[in-house]
Amino acid sequence: MAEWRPVVRAFGAEPACTTRPPLVQVMEAMDKPCLYLVGAYHDPQGIGLQICHALLNTFHKLSDRGAVLALACLHTTNTLPGRRPATVHLAVDCKTGEPSPSCFEDRGPELSRRHAYRQCRHDKSLLSIWNSSDSVLVIPGFDAALPSWHTMYLERMMALPDHRFLQESSTSPDVERDVFVADIRGSYQFLIDAQESGTLLEPMAFRWSSGKWQVATDVGHAFAAKEQNSVMIIQ
Repeated sequence: MAEWRPVVRAFGAEPACTTRPPLVQVMEAMDKPCLYLVGAYHDPQGIGLQICHALLNTFHKLSDRGAVLALACLHTTNTLPGRRPATVHLAVDCKTGEPSPSCFEDRGPELSRRHAYRQCRHDKSLLSIWNSSDSVLVIPGFDAALPSWHTMYLERMMALPDHRFLQESSTSPDVERDVFVADIRGSYQFLIDAQESGTLLEPMAFRWSSGKWQVATDVGHAFAAKEQNSVMIIQ
């Protein structure tokens, strides 16, 4: 997964890093935050171990705020025989605090655009696109303009067969989900098409209605607010 290395840096694994991650800033404002950590399997490259060290070191510094580590399924504990992650998704019942492996059956609208948006952001932190107060999913607008060399790179990648595409676009190709290649290809094609159809993309909002996502046209006020949020959920 190409995004893992920036995450390691963001959590302070490198001494030169002075920017506090948005997640830490949020937790500093909480009273006795409860932590559930799942991921970072024992991979051959050792990236998972780096992530474990960075996460635990960062959260240890919050112990004076009463942070409680409720679950730590990390590294070897989250690794199956053959060096595959045991789980990559987690849901927590907010009433009981009971955790369980889980994922979204429906991953939401405009998935290719959301992946493409993340590639175009300089800030690689996660962005929440769900507005719980209005029950609206908001996808920010962005400029999808790319240098010509970047567009040529995406076009060359799209010409590769799936097995080569997987090897070139993932740092853990042996354990990617079945949807990985289709997801990344979708984002690449979205960006390529945007160079022709127009790169300045307006925000979009959706509501779940009648068993499907439908465009919401009455939430213009939510767009500006979501642009200020710092915690894109794309899984």
